[in-house]
Amino acid sequence: MRFNSVFVAVSILLVTPRVLAVPALKSIQTYNGETSGKYIVELKPSVSRAEWIRKLKLSDSDTIEWDVINGFAAHLSEAALNDLRASDDVLNIAEDGFPVASGSSISTEPNDVHASIDLIRTGVPTYASGTPGPGIVTQTNAPWGLSRITQRQKLNTSNAEPLNFKYTYDNSAAGEGVDVFLLDSGVWGQHLDFESRSRFGANTHDPGFGGSYGYFSGGTHVGGVVGGRRLGVAKKVTLITVNVFSMNREGTVREGSLVNIISGFDFVFKNATARGRPAVAHLQSMRGKAQGFAASIPLDNAAANLVAKGIHVVIGSGDEGVDLSKSESPSPARVPTVITVGATDINDARAGFSNHGPLIDIFAPGDLIWTANNPSWDRYEDPSYPQWGTSMASAHVAGAIAYLISKDGNISPAAMQQKLKDLSVKNVISGLPAGTANNLLQLGSA
Repeated sequence: MRFNSVFVAVSILLVTPRVLAVPALKSIQTYNGETSGKYIVELKPSVSRAEWIRKLKLSDSDTIEWDVINGFAAHLSEAALNDLRASDDVLNIAEDGFPVASGSSISTEPNDVHASIDLIRTGVPTYASGTPGPGIVTQTNAPWGLSRITQRQKLNTSNAEPLNFKYTYDNSAAGEGVDVFLLDSGVWGQHLDFESRSRFGANTHDPGFGGSYGYFSGGTHVGGVVGGRRLGVAKKVTLITVNVFSMNREGTVREGSLVNIISGFDFVFKNATARGRPAVAHLQSMRGKAQGFAASIPLDNAAANLVAKGIHVVIGSGDEGVDLSKSESPSPARVPTVITVGATDINDARAGFSNHGPLIDIFAPGDLIWTANNPSWDRYEDPSYPQWGTSMASAHVAGAIAYLISKDGNISPAAMQQKLKDLSVKNVISGLPAGTANNLLQLGSA
């Protein structure tokens, strides 16, 4: 009996098949908000994207491919998802999503003075020397933000409304030869303050939209600060419109998805290379309150890859009034190599809406900033109105980068980030929580 028992036991051992370990499936980054139904897939750099698209039998009409990350977006079946999740070719998979409604966002204008100010005509800049020539010039009818970034002392007024401040700069440079890509909801390129320096680049949100410049919204405001002839930092820069989302009629809700923004970054990635000129990419800050997007690893990686390509990427820190690390819309402002900007007011105080924290690189004027406005068909061809937000602050920085490149030559994004910090005025901003770098933008000596 004992022999038989041993024989049976040995027989069982011999015929029991060896169980192979099942590879763990990669997790999918879920989106904290409404999703589009598409998935964003990022492959390792050496992996063939075309081979995976063929293998998964994805249709051309549903699939969007990118070079800025080696990836694509498409509707995927469960079987396709599982194939990707099990593969070592894949870096990450994430749900695509729409703007999220934020509970913590500041949804009203931070300064009641906005309500009492009417549209004005932008007009032309005036100069102390009359007609400006090459070299150092002083504009005498500038907004306060331009004056503040060219003097190390606090302004001697708390009234940000008048357009009678002085802006001294090198007119031999002024951003000439530099492209600033405005990733936004559209630019009114015919605004007179842009002269003939505004170009249409791409519309990744609605490629079939009739009218190249888009939906005329935040991009006009940002462009005016970056490169307007009267209201801008870099008055000779080339502005290139990249429409990555749109706004509803009231201007309170963004329409579009993460895929559209990554596609905008992809356009910059390819176009800047083809143009062969120094390039800055400015993305409208993720404001929240149905204007921001939830955290996204692929979006972060796309921004980081732009920087690695030598393109200077700038974004506002966001307008929720919180530490950026706790923001509901932290991407891609949280990327260390991106230049992330907080906002100040005319009194050198942190604007109450501005996000803060260790992830912020620098601060710049961002409250009650006169800039180009969108069409007022019954009134002016060149309207202006004061705006607020960390995108106004980051627009000053994008313009400053273009100015410094044209004046001193292009340098790596990491070196530019450090240069801005080195040139900044230190420890003059009030209202900053501990751990936030107290750096206020300066152009340096003209």
